[in-house]
Amino acid sequence: MRVSVKAVENGVILILEGKNYVFNDSDELGRFLIDRAKDESKGVSSSLFDLVLSTVPSDKVITAIKLVRQLTGMGLRESKDLVDSVKVSHGATVLSGVSKATALEGQALFHEQQAGFVTFTMKHVM
Repeated sequence: MRVSVKAVENGVILILEGKNYVFNDSDELGRFLIDRAKDESKGVSSSLFDLVLSTVPSDKVITAIKLVRQLTGMGLRESKDLVDSVKVSHGATVLSGVSKATALEGQALFHEQQAGFVTFTMKHVM
């Protein structure tokens, strides 16, 4: 499953499971993602996902480092290296082998904390 978030002049576009969702701001998007994560957690699913940080706006690097630390428990140096690697490798795995709800909650955290428009991709782990 691919998920992407794009900032546009009039708000935010979320592309989820091939459907476009348009939100007025990142707060509205965050509420949608939290509600969706809660719905997903109610269902029983054995699918596991990788949460991949695809892009980090240059003015949000410090905030992204803080959120990676919060999500993963990594140290400052490890978190900085992970965020820095996004530019070089066009993506870095933040969480691996987590539930869909956890992946969506991680994605929502970036928006709740007003960390800018950070794009995540969730991949089904075989």
